[in-house]
Parts: sequence; C-alpha cells; structure tokens
Amino acid sequence: MSTIPKPSGPDIDIGHQFLTISWTLYSIATIVVVLRLYAQATVNRKLGWGDALMVVSLLFGISSGVMLTIAHHYGFGRHFFYLTPSERVISQKFTFINEPLGIAGSAFGRLSFMALMYRLFGTTKYRRWFIIFLMTQTILINLVTAITIFTQCPDVRSLWDPVNFPGKCWSPLVQEYTGFFQGSCNAATDLTLTILPGYIFWSLQMTTKVKLGLASLMCLSVFAFIASLVKVILLKSLGERSDYTFNTVPFFTWINVENTLVIIAASIPMIRPLFTRAPKPTSSYEMNNKYNSRSLGKGYALSSTPHVSRGTGKFDNSSEEVILPVQGNGESGAIVKTIAITVKEDEERAIGGDGYERRSVVENGWSVGKKV
Repeated sequence: MSTIPKPSGPDIDIGHQFLTISWTLYSIATIVVVLRLYAQATVNRKLGWGDALMVVSLLFGISSGVMLTIAHHYGFGRHFFYLTPSERVISQKFTFINEPLGIAGSAFGRLSFMALMYRLFGTTKYRRWFIIFLMTQTILINLVTAITIFTQCPDVRSLWDPVNFPGKCWSPLVQEYTGFFQGSCNAATDLTLTILPGYIFWSLQMTTKVKLGLASLMCLSVFAFIASLVKVILLKSLGERSDYTFNTVPFFTWINVENTLVIIAASIPMIRPLFTRAPKPTSSYEMNNKYNSRSLGKGYALSSTPHVSRGTGKFDNSSEEVILPVQGNGESGAIVKTIAITVKEDEERAIGGDGYERRSVVENGWSVGKKV
C-alpha cells in the first residue's frame, strides 16, 4: 500500500450514484427498444436488421452495466488506496472486461441508426456509399480499440493483477490516445448522423413545420454527440492507474450516458407508428368514362399497386411510410407515393369490342385517368 498514493479525501463511495444513473438510463432505453420492436412487429408487421442490431446494442450495454455493478461490489467507486489487495484485483478485472462491452454497445447502436438512414436516404449512389463508409469505419475503429484493450500485455491478467502476473505492458498512454481517436471518430459520426437527416429534409418540398418536426425526430443523435465529446474529455482518467477505481467513475458514467442516448435516439423514430395513424385506402373508387357510367359496374376488375416513384427504392410498407409523410407535387426531389389502380372490363360489348383498358392513378391525392 505504501506505493499507492494516499488521496486527500476520506474513504467515500461514489459508485452508488453511478449505478443509479446507469440503470435508470438503461431502464429507459429498454422501454424504448421494447416499444420499437412492438411497433415494428404489430403496426408495420416487419422486423429488420436495424431492429436486430439495436437489440444486440442493448444487450452489450446491459452486460457492461452488469460488469461495473460487480466491480462496484468489490470497490469500484472508492479510492484505490482504501481497497484490500483482492478488491483491487477483482474491481479492476471487471472494469477492464466492461470496456469492450461498452464499446460494442455504442457501435451496434450507431450501426442500427445507419441501417435506417440507408433505407430512408439511400436513394442515390453517393449517399449509399457514404453511409456504407460510415458503417465500415465505425466497425473497424471500434473493433481495433476493443482489441487493443486486451493486447496491452503479453498476459492479459497483468492488466488487473500486475503483482502476481508481472509483465512488460504498453504505457497507459497508448490506451488513452487510442481512446481519444476512437472517441473523436464516434463523436464525428454522431454529428454526421445529426446533420445528414436535417440537410436532406430541408431540401424536400415540405412545409417548414413538417421539416422541423422530422428533423427533430431524426436528429436526436445530437445528444449522443454531446455525450461523446464529454467522454473524450474525461478519457485522461484511463491513463491514471494510481487511483483507477475512483478516477474513472465519471468516464464510465458518460460511456453509459452515450450508449443509452445512441439507443434512444436511434429508436424513437421507429416508435412513431404507435402514435401516428397511417392513412387508410378508400373502400371504393369513382371514375368518369365516356360511355355513360360514373361508377364501376359489372364486369370490372379492380386492383391497386403501391410503390414509390422516387429513385430506385421500393415501397415495402415498413417504418419509412410513417416516418416520412407523402409530400411534393411530382417535381424533382419530392418523395411521392403513387397508387396505380387498373380497371379492366371483361365484356367486350360494353366497350365496343376494342379491347379498351382504363387506368386511374392516384398521386398525392389527385386522381388522373388515362387510356392505355
């Protein structure tokens, strides 16, 4: 104990506050994810890769919280000087095990949000490749950071028990600088995920009120960006091993804040269907024709096919339908849902035997009839 500097303060425990904040946030995040899955399964009747990635993110985050809860039982949150030798070893062990779990939690949460943005905004080649680039760099940077945590020493046990398992390890500054780079990249990614939806929505043909509403819904990652910045500032504590169990508490608190904000920000847009009533198709269609009828009579077959008229994307009746309203007037840049209704008559005598077929297209609430 003589080699461990004595702190200026008494033997206090700030771990209780950490646990209260962390488990409150993860409880909220769990509720939001459950609502997301419920909305996807019951309202949209479809679960996708984004939902699976979000569940994985939540499980990694909860696992990280469990590791730190165990570490708290053995002294995490107290000054290192006042811990017994066994408490120092065990608390540091679970703290180090927690680190890659926390990294994976935020990474999978961001990937889930990117998957949603790919489906919503991947209407051009450049956007698709840009989002793929964001996904790739998120995976690689966070994976390398997680690996370096356990490759600092020839024997990983030297990280938390250097007395019984001595070895030549990297300088603690390596982990600190690696964390700076990883945290800065994640913060830049959060900022990008905040700006991109707002930029795209602002260029669409919508009212300012609708633009602001959608931007506020899809740009919640700004809060994760702020948490990432705070976490980067607090990264210096990782290099201060002399009072590791006490100095790193604020840092790990903000890791959990960041992780839960990523989960919540990426899931809230997906629960919008629970509070928005999707427009229902009309049960009957009325059309004019030159043959003296204003309604569909005997011998007509009616069918409708929904699709999206923008780009090459396909309309699949998933969350995009309720996140993005149908807007625009058919001009370039508008998001338009069209419903093509084909009406055929199977009795040639009713149309003079010329094989006449009429199609009615409902676009943006306007009905247009044309002869095919």
